[in-house]
Amino acid sequence: EVHPGFGRSIQSPRRARQRRHMMVHATQDDNPSDHMDHRGGMASWRKEFERYYRPWTVVDDTRSGVDDPTVRTAGAPGRRRARASEPADASPAALIQRDIDLAWTVARSPSPTSPLFRLWVNRPCLVTTRREAHLPDFQAAARAAAARGWPVFVRDSGGTTIPHVERSLHLSLILPRQEGAEPGTDQVYTFLCEPVREALVDLGVEAHYGIVANSFCDGRFNLVAQGRKVAGTSQRWKGGIPGHPVGEGFILAHMTLFVEGDLVEATEEVNRFLLEAGGEGGFDPGAVVTVAELMGTTTDAASGGSGASTASRIPQSDPAASNGGPVPSKLDLGPGDAASPDTMRLVQQALRDVLSE
Repeated sequence: EVHPGFGRSIQSPRRARQRRHMMVHATQDDNPSDHMDHRGGMASWRKEFERYYRPWTVVDDTRSGVDDPTVRTAGAPGRRRARASEPADASPAALIQRDIDLAWTVARSPSPTSPLFRLWVNRPCLVTTRREAHLPDFQAAARAAAARGWPVFVRDSGGTTIPHVERSLHLSLILPRQEGAEPGTDQVYTFLCEPVREALVDLGVEAHYGIVANSFCDGRFNLVAQGRKVAGTSQRWKGGIPGHPVGEGFILAHMTLFVEGDLVEATEEVNRFLLEAGGEGGFDPGAVVTVAELMGTTTDAASGGSGASTASRIPQSDPAASNGGPVPSKLDLGPGDAASPDTMRLVQQALRDVLSE
């Protein structure tokens, strides 16, 4: 079935899972580094997760203010669903801090608790690190960035400064510390990234892990599509080394997925802020890409143009483009989505579907 005017075949969750399986095996044959844990990547991350942890719970802060429950706890049908409690229009500082608040809630639970996947969105801002907060002119640079509409906030995880654009989707994974068997840092990254890779496959976008030269906050666990960075990741451990926790602690891994938005302006703001703070910039705006661009649903407005859809300009010689790629059957596309699909909504729903399987 093809939705009129949209051109993307709507497949059942079973068909989508079969396509993921086929794609991941092709990827493994062509590029084994896509699966750095060497345990099957997309095909088996759930089994690996279950080796260490109880079923996860999804905290969906993208739906705050709406009387609608979030995804059920995976693997436990009928259990109570988590509900968002942080207003979507909260300040960027409050939205960033919520990761830490939830992490300490998990750490201080008197009984074994479920890991958390948190979906959230934020207002435009720059999120930097504690290390960069010690740059010589940090305070002056932060004030100047805020005056340009890019307030600066400091996060607890590593990496370097990144932009939160208005149409980015953030996924946080919070894991309890435990004695004995714990995953390593690379495996934690795969637990964070594989659900997003599955969701992107369901939307016709194939992403792998890799370094992208001249991209901000670069690292081995970027998600890369068509040679450009579509998501960045960071991680923090609190309470000791893997398998030997000391006191209260948690593991927090975070991803920023660039769904839509002007990444040229965002990259230029990162460069300007770091240079003014006394650090190093020089990041290339062309090193990053949005999901909307990859799906062919960008508008010229996102890059300062008229706002006309670019979906018709997808190269038809590309098999993935000509077929459009699969869209999960649960997306519930409305009449307005046929002509002008909301990429953010499609990505959010695809990720909710993956996390509810």
